[in-house]
Amino acid sequence: MTAAFTTYATEKRDRYQALKAEAQAAFATANEAFEIASEEYQDLVNQSAALERDIAGLRKQLSGSSHMPADITELSEELRSLLIERSHLTAALSITGEDRNSAKVAAELHRTRLTELDSALKQAESELASAQAMEDRHDAWTDAGLESEIAAVRDDAAALLADTFTPDPGDEINPAEILAAARARVEEDIPEILRDRARDRAAQAVARQTAHNDLRDAVAASALAQGAAAGGSSGLVVQRQMEFKAAEADLKSYALNSLDDYQRAIELLQSVVNSEELTDAAAQSIDDAALAAGDPAITTEEALHDARAAVEAKEVELELATVNALISDIDADPEDDADVQARRSELESLEEDLEAAETAHTEELATAMDIWEAAVPSAIWNNLRAFDRALELLTDLSSSDAGPLIIALTDTESALIDALAQDDDNRRLAGYLEFSTALTQAESDYLARTGSSIASSAMRGDF
Repeated sequence: MTAAFTTYATEKRDRYQALKAEAQAAFATANEAFEIASEEYQDLVNQSAALERDIAGLRKQLSGSSHMPADITELSEELRSLLIERSHLTAALSITGEDRNSAKVAAELHRTRLTELDSALKQAESELASAQAMEDRHDAWTDAGLESEIAAVRDDAAALLADTFTPDPGDEINPAEILAAARARVEEDIPEILRDRARDRAAQAVARQTAHNDLRDAVAASALAQGAAAGGSSGLVVQRQMEFKAAEADLKSYALNSLDDYQRAIELLQSVVNSEELTDAAAQSIDDAALAAGDPAITTEEALHDARAAVEAKEVELELATVNALISDIDADPEDDADVQARRSELESLEEDLEAAETAHTEELATAMDIWEAAVPSAIWNNLRAFDRALELLTDLSSSDAGPLIIALTDTESALIDALAQDDDNRRLAGYLEFSTALTQAESDYLARTGSSIASSAMRGDF
């Protein structure tokens, strides 16, 4: 397996390390600027206080009645100079106050940003550790040695099913002999007609479950797609994560279960061979209750089960059509949708067929089938289920292939990485814009509070 996820997680960790370092430097710079601006502002405040004292002193002198005209003129000139100086000092205080406020806000925002990036870096480091652990798992699942072992049992499974299995001379057991003996037991204990009906019923039960699973998956896929459309990059990440997890689960099952599935199949076959044999009395009861091929009890039951399965399958189709109709227009009445109407019409027709099949399979015919089925002991029915399950395991194993599973995992991994990268880009951009908005808003708020006095000062020519 490739190290794509680890590479991405490493790059993300490195990126946040750099961003945190930049934020630390920016905070230090802003904090230093605030300290300098504060010192300058305080110095101007002190100068302003001293100037106000000087102005007050001159005005007190001018208010005296003992001054000569020349003295009054001199004092007035000096006062005018001080007042002009105060105007310029007022402007300087305004500018420095604004600088100090901006530096203070910037320092506070950079501190907050630094805290956020520290959390993001810790998250990135955690994601990198998870990615490395995941890479180790994937490497183990695709290990050449493991694949060689799986290939061996895959070949054995195919050979057993094709009746071409050749045991190794040193093997303690011969799976081919076990399979043959288990098949013989099942065929001997349960008449072929009864076996066929049992397998048909089991297949219909599996098909029903499969149809509902497919419906669940289709609805879930639609929900994920809708979430991706409504949730932007974050919604797409959720969708891609689910797809990746599904692909990962398939490869994991192949890697971790294949060898066990082969062994489990042999154990199931052996359990059939080792099971208690059918007694003569039980065998006679089965023979006594047996029905001939084409008996109405058999044919009407088969027709009934087929009709019921058709109705259940169509109900699932109708439910999916209803979901799709609402996806197209959530405010519409799904019963107005052409596909829904078609499925409902088909369902109504199938329900009529089912009603006819239920009528045809009378209580007398159903009882005849029940008596025959009940004549077979539960342990013998369990043998049939165990035998068929063993064949299912061998069949699935014989056609298994790691290649498509690895491709699916690689493709979904790549799609997930792309979605994560885009989402992270969006989050970082949102963080920058949030920072910039807060900074400009603070500056605007400050000017709103001081704007009137600044405008008056500007009108006087203080600047």
